[in-house]
Amino acid sequence: MVYVLQKVLAAGWLLVGVCLPALILVQHNLIRDLDYGSVDLAIFMMLSRLIWPLGISWVIFVCVAGYGGM
Repeated sequence: MVYVLQKVLAAGWLLVGVCLPALILVQHNLIRDLDYGSVDLAIFMMLSRLIWPLGISWVIFVCVAGYGGM
């Protein structure tokens, strides 16, 4: 079993809980505006392809390490 500090767990869950839904909401707003040449869309696409897999990886890691549930 991997030991993870409670502060690290709290920070990780907080970041994942904020970032993953934010990616979905921002993507919805960018697609709705249909401005495919914008800088905002380019920055979002660049960051979302990094943030989404890191967030999912965090969830998988803490669940496998035994910190994912009650």
